[in-house]
Amino acid sequence: MTEILKREDYLTEKEFAEAWGVKRNTLQKWRSQGVGPKHIKRVGRVIYRKDDIAEFERSQTRQSTRLSDSGEQ
Repeated sequence: MTEILKREDYLTEKEFAEAWGVKRNTLQKWRSQGVGPKHIKRVGRVIYRKDDIAEFERSQTRQSTRLSDSGEQ
């Protein structure tokens, strides 16, 4: 069953760009490259579920600046 999102559950592209301090075209580039948080195209508008943004932020959390755990730099 498809979940119907309530307005408080998502950010518009503009709101997300402002919250993260990036330009909207950066978000558009991320989408075309398949990076960044998941998004939904809703009636011609792109929205981001707050849960997906939080999941993406968690996936980007790093313990160190090392490139990999194998010791490569």
